[in-house]
Formats: sequence, structure tokens, C-alpha cells
Amino acid sequence: MPDRRKNILFIHVDQMHWEAMSAYGNPHVKTPAMDRIAADGISFRSSYSANPVCMPARACWYTGRMSSENGLANNGSYPLRKDLPDLGQWLRKHGDYETVYSGKYHVSRPVEDSFKQIYGQLESKGEIFDPACARSCMGFLDNYQEDKPFFLNAGFVNPHDCCYTSGAAGGEGKFAFDSEVPESEFPPLPDNFYVYKGKPVKKSPAKERFFRYYMHIYYRWVEMVDAEIGRLYDALMNSRFADNTVVIFSADHGDGLGHHGQVSKSKMVDSSWRVPMIIVDPQRRRKGQVDNEHLSIGVDVPATICDYADVPPLPKMTI
Repeated sequence: MPDRRKNILFIHVDQMHWEAMSAYGNPHVKTPAMDRIAADGISFRSSYSANPVCMPARACWYTGRMSSENGLANNGSYPLRKDLPDLGQWLRKHGDYETVYSGKYHVSRPVEDSFKQIYGQLESKGEIFDPACARSCMGFLDNYQEDKPFFLNAGFVNPHDCCYTSGAAGGEGKFAFDSEVPESEFPPLPDNFYVYKGKPVKKSPAKERFFRYYMHIYYRWVEMVDAEIGRLYDALMNSRFADNTVVIFSADHGDGLGHHGQVSKSKMVDSSWRVPMIIVDPQRRRKGQVDNEHLSIGVDVPATICDYADVPPLPKMTI
């Protein structure tokens, strides 16, 4: 008899501001794939990164432990504790899951120690490598013939390419740039642009122009990754796994996106910490719902995955 335990597809992007999605009411970006996932599942609008920096946020995803516990507090600063099992290892050991990873991993532990099948470690520009991530995951769905369930991770890079934009022309804070895009196409600045740490900031027309341009480009990176997510989601819905796969979509952390006059991450502000979080149950029991009430953080991701996989929680996991 075929194994009917749920498959899990974890789609994650890098550095996505939680409102950078048309389904969330943003008129400056078009995200039909993310919108479709939101329409099929439940969107948790009060969801936050466990640590608004790439590596520690991802370490929290895969260990179920906060940075103060797992040992990885910043990008490249400390190794992940060797005695902690991670989610890939745990699902193989306790659920006999086929564990598969494609794309950006960015955790200070070899991905080969955690996942059985690996399709490249794509940590360069998402504009170049996100299509490969989508296609390798699509290839897995098309070719997987085993009966046991799978845990498939699609680690997309974009909109992280915004880091190249914010670092151009002398770096962040150097507001000179050359763009052929007319300013009429730039999004408006957020209302809190000139307020940081509760205090007003000196106004600067050059800074305003740079940030509006940055926001415009940022939304194009979001649209690029949305197209790849759409290809993967279509492949899943057209596969034999469509009626038995849980889809989780989120981001490791957010981006300043002009809020408080900031770009990038790692700051103690809502735009850095807050992330999109959507869960699609294969039975569509929460289809199109929005949850503004329940707070969630990054360590809730492995707790949710273990729950769906019907395996014990990771040891001493924050739940």
C-alpha cells in the first residue's frame, strides 16, 4: 500500500520585505505566483524572522533552536553546534523521508550532512541561478518514483540581488546613481522614511531619489523570483503529489525597503524582522485565509514541519 504521509515543499526566498507582494495589497509589484500560493493557503501576517540575518535565520529554521542556543549568531561568525541534529537529519531518521535540497542553503554545516539529494549550492546572483533551482526541483517532482514521502527544499536567492543595488556607486549612503528609468515610475517613499529610532532625520532630495530607485529595482528582483516560484508551483500542482503535499513559503528575513531610511537587514526594526509566511494544506482547509492575530517566528517552521510529518519535535525545540 502506498505511503500516504504528507510530502513537504519548503519554498524560501532571501531578504523579502513582508509587504512586497501584490496579494498583500502592494500596487508596485506583481507577484502572481505568490498570490496564487496565498489564495490556496493561509497567510500569517504577524510572522517574524528568528534573527534578521541570513545564516542565523536559516540555522533557526533547521535546528528549531534560537541563535543563543544553536551557536550561530551572525553570518560566518560561529559554527553551528555539532551536537544539534538538523531538520534534514531528523526527518530521515524518524520519518524515513527522502530529503532533497536545491539552491541557497547558507548554514555553517555541510548540506551533504543533512540532505540525501543535493542539486547544487547556488549562492551567487539569483537572477542567474534561481531558474536552475526551480528547474532542478521540477525535475525531482517529475522523476521521483519512490513511495516514501519527501522533504523538498527550494532555496531561492532573490530578492537578495538588491544587495548589489544598494552597494553600487560607492555603497549604502552614497546616493549618486545613473538610471534611465523615469522617476515617475519610482514608488513613493514610506511614511516613516524620515523617522529613525523615534527621531526625525534631516531631509535629502538625493537620498529620496536613490531610495525610490532602490525600491523600484527591489520589486523587479521580487518579480524575477516570483516567476521561478510559479514554474515550480505549477509543476507540483500538475504532479501526482499535488493532493498530498504541504507547501510552506517564507523568507529568512526582511529588507529595509526605505522604511526609516534604511535598506538591507540586521536592524531592530519591523522591516528587517517581519517576513511573509504562507502555508498551503493539501486539503485546502484554510484556503485564502488571513491570520493577523497569531504571532509566529522562524523556529515555528521546523515545529510545523515535524507536526505535518508526524515525527517528534527536534530535541528541546522552541515550540
